[in-house]
Formats: sequence, structure tokens, C-alpha cells
Amino acid sequence: MRDWKGARGRLAARASILVLVLTGVGGWAGSAAAQDADPQASGEAGETSDIIVTGSRLLRRDLSATSPIVTVGDEFLDAQAGGTVGVKLQQLPQLTPGANELTGSGQPTGRATVDLRGLGANRTLVLADGRRLQPSTSQLVVDLNTIPAALVESVEIITGGASAVYGSDAIAGVVNLKLRDDFEGLEVSGQYNVTEKGDGEEYVADALFGSNFADGRGNVVFGVGYLHRGAAYFNNRDFYRRAFALGAPPWGSDLLPEGNFVPDAGNLPDQSVLNSVFSNYGVAAGTVAASNVLSFNADGSLYSQFGAANYGGPLNDAYVLSPFSNAIAYNLGTLQLLTSPTDRYSAFGKAEYDITDNVTAYVQAMYTDYKSTTNYGAGLQTQGTTAVVPVDNAFIPDDLATILASRPDPDAPFSMRKLWLATGTSVTTYNNSVYQIVAGLRGEFGDSRWHWDIYGSHGKTEIRTTQESGGASFSRIQALLTSRSDGEGNYVAPYIPSGNGSNALLPNPAYASAVNDGGRSYKAGDGSTPCPNGLNIFGNGAIDQSCLDFLQIHPSNLTVLKQDVVEGTLQGELFDLPAGPVSLLVGGAWRRNTYDYKPDPAATDQVGSFLSLPVSGNTEATEVFAEAAIPLLKDAGLIQSLDLSLAWRYSDYAYSGGVHTYKADLDMALSDSFRLRGGYQRAIRAPNVTELFNPDVPAPALLGAEDPCNFDSALRGGSNGAAIRSLCLAQGVPNSIIDTYKSTFAGVQAIQGGNVNLVPEKADTYTAGLVFTPGSIGNVVDNFSASIDYYNISLNDAISTTSGDIVFARCFNVTGDNPAFDPANENCRQILRNSSSGAPDQVRTPYFNLGGIRTSGIDFALNMKFGLGNAGDLSLNTVLSYLIDFKVQSAPGSAFVPYDGTIGYGATGNNGAHPDIKANTTLTWSQEGKSLGLRWYYVDGMADVFGGPGVNAYSRFDLFGSVDVTDNLSLNAGVNNLFNVEPEATFGGLPGNTDSGTYDPLGRRYFVAAKVKF
Repeated sequence: MRDWKGARGRLAARASILVLVLTGVGGWAGSAAAQDADPQASGEAGETSDIIVTGSRLLRRDLSATSPIVTVGDEFLDAQAGGTVGVKLQQLPQLTPGANELTGSGQPTGRATVDLRGLGANRTLVLADGRRLQPSTSQLVVDLNTIPAALVESVEIITGGASAVYGSDAIAGVVNLKLRDDFEGLEVSGQYNVTEKGDGEEYVADALFGSNFADGRGNVVFGVGYLHRGAAYFNNRDFYRRAFALGAPPWGSDLLPEGNFVPDAGNLPDQSVLNSVFSNYGVAAGTVAASNVLSFNADGSLYSQFGAANYGGPLNDAYVLSPFSNAIAYNLGTLQLLTSPTDRYSAFGKAEYDITDNVTAYVQAMYTDYKSTTNYGAGLQTQGTTAVVPVDNAFIPDDLATILASRPDPDAPFSMRKLWLATGTSVTTYNNSVYQIVAGLRGEFGDSRWHWDIYGSHGKTEIRTTQESGGASFSRIQALLTSRSDGEGNYVAPYIPSGNGSNALLPNPAYASAVNDGGRSYKAGDGSTPCPNGLNIFGNGAIDQSCLDFLQIHPSNLTVLKQDVVEGTLQGELFDLPAGPVSLLVGGAWRRNTYDYKPDPAATDQVGSFLSLPVSGNTEATEVFAEAAIPLLKDAGLIQSLDLSLAWRYSDYAYSGGVHTYKADLDMALSDSFRLRGGYQRAIRAPNVTELFNPDVPAPALLGAEDPCNFDSALRGGSNGAAIRSLCLAQGVPNSIIDTYKSTFAGVQAIQGGNVNLVPEKADTYTAGLVFTPGSIGNVVDNFSASIDYYNISLNDAISTTSGDIVFARCFNVTGDNPAFDPANENCRQILRNSSSGAPDQVRTPYFNLGGIRTSGIDFALNMKFGLGNAGDLSLNTVLSYLIDFKVQSAPGSAFVPYDGTIGYGATGNNGAHPDIKANTTLTWSQEGKSLGLRWYYVDGMADVFGGPGVNAYSRFDLFGSVDVTDNLSLNAGVNNLFNVEPEATFGGLPGNTDSGTYDPLGRRYFVAAKVKF
């Protein structure tokens, strides 16, 4: 699986990349990415100010960090296109892209999240000034769209568990946004971004005002911001059209505009009659099996979707014969959005006031309101819910009627699926309103070095999700297809779905009454119906507007999340040791998160949707914690200093009980410029409200193109075909049809729900590294710093649910989880098949403490500046991350499957890209208020986890520059993706066959920006 282009070529390529990165040939996005910074002088010579470094709550007298930290400043944020903090941070190699404005990123809601080490956004804790931000999802994930970039002064990213310091969720690490503080004056900034295609325009405007008051005892900062992002479309990109033309399956659905006749495995048509019908088309007898799904040409003749026998339609951007399933597929992405159009308004306020010389009051408030839009291809469709048609329907084509009459039960209704193009795209809007208020007091006791801080915060998120277009009532579709008049203008369906996820039907008692009252079959042209010209499900005909008005619905769902936090700390110096003072911090905290989901009742009736029930719940945590910094040695032989940092926290959760977290770090300085550091951390993530309380409801099964049990499937035709056949028999495919069995995944439901018996996830992190900060090297290099850090994270009791296709892939050993093809495998037990037809009825995907994740790697950072005399300076900044391993255990006791060096969306329960090497390098020239930089973003090649062709190494270059026109006016401009490099093609089911988080699907784009200070 790993040998995607030859081991020798891969090793040579990696060696070249390492040499290039370490010698600085290339460019990175930003100018500040150092592991450590020099202390900044404050006041008189020899005086030091207390600061807090991310990873510890203790006030320190220097910027030394015992854990690996990457720091980026506003220069990094300003030198990129894109108006959100999340999009800009996702360029760092330590971060695996989470959700972003690109709808191909897997969560097309307009949110922007960060995901450290690929462990999931819910395992990365996002803070602002060391405090928790208001979450925007039931997974307690923070949406960075709620933080305007103009407010962020710098960002610190710490690798490794930090739960002992910050509490739950800091398993992979912490992203801490340092907001601008003690600001005076007025600053106005704006930015414009646009792609070379002329779409995806962005307008960003921010204003920040700050002033001291009360003779300098107080300071207030207030800011407002606006962002507008326009639409960009997949179909306007060459890579997308090319991928679909090759038959790749991102939005290549077997759901067709002409309709799909889905034979009932228990009531198949007579094969001889089928042969006769298709022989009239010139198709050889036996080419089309009785179980094949049939569709309709423009002239009303039939064709077999699988194999395309007698297909008379086009093969173009919309239709393709997929080499994966050998079936005609339709491109649902013809009008699919590549970016989520967004309008965002934000406001920020922050004030501090010294009540006395030793007590300061502070308050901070943030509010963001934004609306984003996504779409999901064509709207009105019978996907997810199969329509049932009676045999006396007026529109049944003659050849289909002949085939239906040959069934053992010729009078039985039959199943149809269809994609109606008449309704256009299915458009959903997300209206997000988020606010958070923090208020507190801090101070110190007299002239001592003991400090205290107590604060409370309250936040609320409201998300209104509305189906603006493309939504349709399934019950109304079914009523028009199968209804009888009761003589009073009401139409009653003869059958109702059984509700167990299969195509089975139950008689509707109300229908018998309608027939007894003289009911008649619905016919075209019946003026007494809501759809006077009839609803023709056969072929790609138009639908009258009156009929569309009757069918379409606009459900609107409301999600409300609240977070309340109270926390207090006391810290100071206990006593002196020969090497220095021992510092101690103690504190306590209480936190409550509430979740309330109120679905629109109409949403359950929406075509293609599943049962949606109200959900509400809350989680509470009460915590006590302590942290200590102990200097062990100072000026002892070769050791300049040796410091020990300890932390402990006890958290009592309302549902999962009490749990301890702790850490121990060592920092050893051998000189002013050379340090060693390392440590161990135990971190946890408590189950959130979704994982605890979600009711058992049907959900999208997200299944692939074919059932592995199909007689002609790739798996049954492979080297393990006999074992696959035996597994299918054990699961319930009848022996009588096992060698002719063929089924789509039509009607399959996934059942997903919460679990109050979940226990917190636990992770153990080990880090070790060295830091070299000599400053100058000779007369050539200034500001030199370098660091290298190793990390090893072991996550156990991972809470997860998965998609239906992953359950099937694991059961049938596509991902190596069931090498014995054992029907008792944990994944196989989640698949329920129909006892008569053998077709899958249901796949269960509940939340469990399923298994674990193991990952380790090495981070490297290099910073230096070369003096060029009168020609200015040349700066080099490099951050590189090398992934040693990334292994996932899907269930307790199962093997850990390696995913390092692979790509495959969703295969690991999160983002599926795990390259061995990611790097960002910047080369910047600067001189007296002018700068010009080149940034190089590199991602190593990866094998495809599902057995596809894999992807090659990817390099993207960005060009950017700035000039200070005056002391108060600065201009920035640049080109992202300078050489218009297309994204790599992937085969994991994402739109456009690419991973929009790892690669750039937008292509070359330009930005200009200005900032004015008064």
C-alpha cells in the first residue's frame, strides 16, 4: 500500500526536500515562527516584567518554554490572502486542516477550525489570552471565524497534552490567540482578495480604537469588523471537470435525473422477458440481469445503469461511465460551491481599570454574527427515501410495464429513486450568532510576589440552519405518486414505509376507506389535484411551477449552545532554593456547557433527510489544580540551569466521574544559547453533549458505490473472493442468490446515537527537544535560532462514531481491520441485512470508546537573518514537521493500522491526510519599510488508503510584499499559488476528488491590503 511510486524514488525525493528546506531554498508563509523568543527589556536595566507563556499559568521572568511552542505574529497573518485567522493558521505544518471556507473540506458550514496533529479539532483546545473561547458546535469546537484577524497580535501553539494546565480537550495541544492589549489610537485596515477566475471575492474591513483614561489607570479597546466572501464553484475549475470525466466518484452519484427503477430482490422480473425487451434494443440476451437497476433514455426506452447497456445519453461534465462501478453516474457537483459565501459582522471590546495600586478590574466582550451558504448539488430527489409507485401509475413506460408484469407478484408496487433537476440546487444557509463576556479582578498582595486572579465568563452561540431551496416533502411526493381521492379533495397513499430502513411496505388502512368511498387512481390532467398535470417520475421531464410550490418545503433548525466558566488562581514564590525561588500556583474552576437542538418538524419529512429529534443536555465539571516551577540547579559545572515544572489537576465530571491529569517537564540550559527540554503529560477529553445525549436516530449512511457482496464486486473478484463470499453468507445473503446477488445501497440507513456510559479519552504525551539560540553567528548571520523537538502521543479510549462506508471497509478488510474475514468482527456486527433479499437494511454507527490513536513525529524550526549592508536584510524562516507514525485502532483489542504517509478522507475518523513531511518556508528581503517575500508550502506524496493511485508531492509558492508609505500608512499585496498549481486528485469521496484542506483548489489568487494608523 505504501509503495506508491517506488521506494528508491521516494527516499531520493525526501532527501532532496530536506536538503532544500534546511538550506532555505524556497519560501514560507509568514515571518515569525520561532520556538522561543528573546526576553524583551522593560523599564530600567536589569528590571524584568512577569509574563505568561502558553503551556503554563505561572508568571515567569523570561520567555523560556518547557514544552514545544511555535509562535506566529501579525506579520504572518498579514502576508496572506484570506480574511480569517483559521485559514491562515492552517498553513502551519503542525496543523491538519479542519473545517474551512472551502466546502470540499468535509464540513461545509463556513466554519474555520484547527486540528493539531490530525487528532481532530475537538482534541485541540483553542484559547484567547489563556481563557476558553465560546464553542460553536456541540463537539465544543471553537470557530475561528468568530475572531477577526485584526484583533490577533500573535498566536502560540503548544504540542502535547496540556489538560493539567487548562483542563479537558487539550489532548493534541493548545492554540492560544494573544489579543491586542493596551492599545492607543485608531487603526483602520482593509483587504481585497480575488481568484484568477474572478470568483471567490473577499472584502475585509476592520477598525480598532484604544485609549487610556483616568490618568493612565485604565485602558479601553474597541473594534469592529466586516467580511464578505463571494461564491466560487467546482465546475469552474479544470481539475474538477477532468476528475469527473475520468469517472472519479466524488459527487458521481448513481441517482439519476431520469429516475432509477430499483428491483425488489424478493420479486424480481422474469429474466426471459427482460431479455426480450432488451433484444428489441439490440442488446444480447443475458447482458442485463433481472436485479439490475434500470433507467430511461429520452425516447422512453430502458437502459441498464450497471454496464450501460442501451444507454443513449451523453457522456460529458454531467454524465460519466464510472470505471469504479461500471455504471452511469450523474455529477451532483455541476453547481457545487467550492467556497461558502459568507457575510460576517463582529465587534470587540476590552477594558481594564486599576481600582487600587494592587487591584485591577477587567472586562472583555466579543460578538460575531455571520451568515454562510452551502449547497449539495440538485435538490428535489428521492435519495435516502425510496419512492413507491403503484403499477397503475399513468406515466409508466410501456417496456417497463411489460417487465413489471413479469414479476411473480405483478400487482405489487415498485421502488423508484430520482433526481429532479427542475428544483435547481439544494441551498442551505447557516446564520451564526456568537457572543462571550468575561469579567474579573486580579491583583497582588502588597509588595509581595503573590498574585491572584478570579473571573467569570458567559457565552452563547445560536445557529439557525435553513433550507432555502431544493427541499421537498417526501410525503407529498408519495401522495402524488400513489394517492387515491377520498371524494373530498384528500389524497391517501395505499402503502406506508415500514420504517425499518428497507423497501418493505405496510398497507395504509386509510387507503381502503378511500377505495370503498369510490376512490380512483390519480391520473394526469386531474384538475382537482395540487399537481394538475401530473408528477412524472419517469424520464427527465419538467415539473409545473404549481407542482413545485406544493412539493417544496423550507425547514429551519435552531441550535443553542451556552458556556459558563468561573475560575480563580493564586500564585507566588514559596521559598528560595540555591538555584532560585520555587513558584506555586493553585486554583479552582467550574464549567458548564449546555446544548439545545430544536429541529423543524418539517425536516423529518424532507426528501433525502432522516429522522431528526430534539436534543438537549448539559455537562458540568468542577476542578482543582496546582502548578509548580522548581529550579534544581544553577551554574553547576556544565549545567547553567536545570528547572522542573510540575502540574496536576483533578476534574469531577457530572456523567463520567473524577479523573486526574498531570505533567512533568524538565528544562536544562547548558549555556545562554543552548537548551535541552522534555517532558511527560497525561491529558484527557471528556465526552461532550453530542456524544452523551444524541438520541438513536437514522443518519446518512455515506456508503460507497457498491455492496462488497455483489457477485461482480472488486472484492469478490480479488484474491480473497472466497473469504468474502463466506462472510456475505454469514451476514445473511441467501445461499440461493449468492452467486447472482447484486444490490445498490438504496434504502440503507445508519443508526447513530449518544452514549451516557462513555468515559473520558486519555492521552500520554512524551516530548524531547533542543533549542539553539546564539543570536549572531560571526558578522554574517543575525537573530539565529533553531530547534528540534520529538513528540509521541498515545490516545486511548477514543470516542468516535464512523460512517457507513468505513464500517463496510473495515468489516471487509479493505483497511486491514478484519484479516480473518470474521463475521463476529466488531464492524461486521454493525451491519444488518434483509433476511430474504440479502441487501443491507441498516448499519449502526453509535458513539463508543472505540480504540486509540498512536502518533509521533519531529518538528524542526529555523530562523535567521543575513545583513546585506545598504541593500537591506534577508530573513529565512522554516518550520518542518516529519511524521514518524500515525496508527489507529478502530476497536478495543483490534490491531493498530498505520496511516502515516497515506491519504483517504474519513478513514481515520477525522481528516484523512497524513503526509510524512509538511513544511513551510519563507525567504524575505526587507529594507527601510519595504519587504518582499516568497513562501513555499510543501506536502509530501501519499499512498491512497483505499487502494487508489495515491498522490504526488505538492509544492505551492506564494509571493507577497509590503511598503510603509508613511509612518501611518502601510500597503500589502501578494499572489497566493503563484504558479497556479492544481490540487492533487484523491479518491476518498470528496467533492472534486481532492482534499481542499491539504491542497489549494482555488488556484492563483491576488490580494491587496492597506492599514492606516492615527
